[in-house]
Amino acid sequence: MKKLRIGVDIDNVIAQFVPAYLERHNKKHRTNFTIYDIKSYYLCDWLNIPEEEIVKNIFEMQVGGEYMLLKPVPNVSKYINILKEKGHEIILITNRVNADDTILWLKIQNVHFDKLFTIKSKSWILDLLHLDYYIEDNPNNAYTANKKGIKTIIFNQPWNRMVKETDTMKRAKNWKQVIKIIEDD
Repeated sequence: MKKLRIGVDIDNVIAQFVPAYLERHNKKHRTNFTIYDIKSYYLCDWLNIPEEEIVKNIFEMQVGGEYMLLKPVPNVSKYINILKEKGHEIILITNRVNADDTILWLKIQNVHFDKLFTIKSKSWILDLLHLDYYIEDNPNNAYTANKKGIKTIIFNQPWNRMVKETDTMKRAKNWKQVIKIIEDD
């Protein structure tokens, strides 16, 4: 099998960010949102709070150490490590601001990777990385990658159900399916 360059988003693909954010939000606002209530990637569309407050909360979670408590997506380390063992290059691409904590969290979770890019806008870096595959939960980023000619795997979440599969855009409900999509190609 050809050695592939595989780009992977972190939050909601490797780390379960939205459940942790909702737990924090529900405590603060005395609400009871679940991940299944979120039908858009943009939390402000569903949580009835301004985007600025969400951005502030996410920043506080990152610099305050709450990201270190995020749970991994089930079996993520097993399957990413299978890809690494097959010689594929794993490149993580995230909007996170704290690379040191992210690297430490990934080590604790036993997620092996080759490179990590922390960047605000993923669009331009996708041009530079020459990826064979990109795994993402954000519909906009998935469409952008796919339009750039990158085979894209949309990691199934309630907020990306509107994304339709094509020959170059596949949906995976879990990491076992990610491996199958890559191996069947």
